[in-house]
Amino acid sequence: MIQLSSAIPRRGVRVVAAAVVLLFLAVLARQAPALPSSDKRPIAVSLASSATAVPLGGTFGFTGTVHVPAATSYVQARLQVHLPSGRLVFQRTQYEPTPKEGVHTYSFSRPLEGLGLQSGSYPVTFSLQSVVDGSDVTTEVTTMLRVYDPKQTPVPVVLLAKIHTRPQSTPEGRFIIDPASSSATRARDEIDRIAAMVLADPSAKVSLSIAPITLAEWRRMAGSGYTLTSGTVVPANNPVPVSYGAALAHLQQALSTGRLELLTMGNADPNLADLDANKLDGDVGAQYDEGLSACYASIETTPSSGTAPAGGCVPRAVQGAVLSRGVTYTFADSQPTRIGKRTAATGVYPAADSSLTVIVVDSKASKDLDSGDASATITRAFDRLGGAKTKQPVALRIDLTDSTSDATATVGLALAAVESTPWMTLILGKEARAPRNARKVSFVPSPTRHAPANFWSTVRSARVRAIGLIAALSSSDDQASSAQANSLTAESSAWADPSATWAQAATGLSFARAALRTAEDVFGAIQISAEQITFAGATGNVPVNVRNNSKKTLTVVLQSKAYGGVRIAGSQLTTMTLPPRETFVQIPVDMRSVLHGQIAIQVMAGSVVVAKQTVTVRRSYLDRLAFIGGIILVLGGMLGWIVLRVRTSPDIDDDGPDGSRSRRTRNQPANHGRHQKPRRDSGGHDDLPIPNDDEVPARYTESHPAHPIDSDKS
Repeated sequence: MIQLSSAIPRRGVRVVAAAVVLLFLAVLARQAPALPSSDKRPIAVSLASSATAVPLGGTFGFTGTVHVPAATSYVQARLQVHLPSGRLVFQRTQYEPTPKEGVHTYSFSRPLEGLGLQSGSYPVTFSLQSVVDGSDVTTEVTTMLRVYDPKQTPVPVVLLAKIHTRPQSTPEGRFIIDPASSSATRARDEIDRIAAMVLADPSAKVSLSIAPITLAEWRRMAGSGYTLTSGTVVPANNPVPVSYGAALAHLQQALSTGRLELLTMGNADPNLADLDANKLDGDVGAQYDEGLSACYASIETTPSSGTAPAGGCVPRAVQGAVLSRGVTYTFADSQPTRIGKRTAATGVYPAADSSLTVIVVDSKASKDLDSGDASATITRAFDRLGGAKTKQPVALRIDLTDSTSDATATVGLALAAVESTPWMTLILGKEARAPRNARKVSFVPSPTRHAPANFWSTVRSARVRAIGLIAALSSSDDQASSAQANSLTAESSAWADPSATWAQAATGLSFARAALRTAEDVFGAIQISAEQITFAGATGNVPVNVRNNSKKTLTVVLQSKAYGGVRIAGSQLTTMTLPPRETFVQIPVDMRSVLHGQIAIQVMAGSVVVAKQTVTVRRSYLDRLAFIGGIILVLGGMLGWIVLRVRTSPDIDDDGPDGSRSRRTRNQPANHGRHQKPRRDSGGHDDLPIPNDDEVPARYTESHPAHPIDSDKS
């Protein structure tokens, strides 16, 4: 094999190479005719680096692998390193005449000293030229030469392993799937292997997420065995329950190292965006309360202050409930997160709506990890080395599902990639901190689509009745706790599964309906009776009989509302204790000024109307007659006063010729004080009346005599 060093003048190398190629082509042209271009056979080429990155002052190395086919005349392999601007800074060529068929490797190395390279990434090209069956073949692959400053702070990497499980038992506690089957043992084995990795590798750090209800099922099996739906009973000393107990013990041991953290989760790992969208956001607190209890009961360990809910979203409406349960940070997918109008890049940010810290996962790098490729992770982390986002961690999530081929191997790949790279370092989620200049991130919830039409309405009804049972009995009552557990399990994200097919929706609905049946068994035994009643006076009491036909004592609220103008004299809400018998209670009513009205009576447990009845209340007949008589007397008195007032009031006339007004009483004649209108006789002459002296107004006699006489004519 001939090596042409870059120290040889470039022009001389080209001349020698061209001469050699022409010589061989001439020989080949005499021996065999060239094949048509359609018969060209490509040569498989790959390029590997000796290190993911090279420190300043170090030496880089690359190895090209070539699968040389038969009838190959020669192979010329060349490696070039360029600056980002495109300028060539390194080139080396290897030439091999008449290579044998098979795999050939070509190695290139060079100290960085003298090349003028600083921290950063530089394009590398590996090209191959050859003649195969008389045809020219050129193949080229590219990669990057990464150079870093060892004095720089390593890029933090957070690794989240999320194990997706679903409840394996029925609402009655029997197991649908045999815990000994491979589909059931998968999650157990994943937990066991991750714990083993952490215990064996002092550098390994993993944040772990699993639904607490799964751990509770394992503990129940380990403690008392299990029963299948077929009726088969498996005792606790059977190897299968023992293996689940051993897995929990192994998990406890790994958690005690401080390098494995178990995240705080809702008991059934609900999708918080789904709860928010279906008016069930008030259940987030109950989910996390149940989850904390299940974790402590299963492994006697309090989880860390982080969470990683299904769907990777914590809507604003539920952040307060999550924070009040001791959660301070959450893992989130990039899709529902926003910084302004843009999707948030992987890193750690403060939440815009609360004091919650948000760790945004790198979705692309995580998918590449699932396929066995860690290059995207390395590239993402290296891009942050020495840049503006130096202190921003890279977060990766590995989903362990039924469809994952080997999830634990993916965790191992991620650990190895980070640990073998000196400029990356593993941290736990609780160790991640948002840089001071980090912008705030908000959530844009995206609920799971294609849920069955009646799914969430049934679940919501089950939750309302379960809460009512707790209010009527107590959280420690067996029926109330059963309804609570089943209704919360119905909210699990497992029924939609990660691909949102809702293949297990029927199982989820079975838990909701079981909670509804439990509530009906208790509330259906409550009856209320009240009869129509007539009061002797304006006030009275409505007797109500509440009968509890169950075997338990309930605490309920008697709610009464008045309609039709009547009024409840006392409180409209009365807390009652109902023992298993009849309970008598009276509701004081004030009829005020109405003759009849209605009283609506309800027995409430939480917000559930357990029983209700409407009662009509009336005044007595005597009371009504007295009431009507009083009204008649008042109206008659008013009418008499009006008549008297009209009769005694004077009339006012305005017939005076000068416009003066005269007054008369009703005893005076109508023409008193007036001039009578002249009457005409049968001849058409006016028959003038001769008024008396006292009938003539003084002003008229003094100023205007009735018949003035001309003195001269007299």
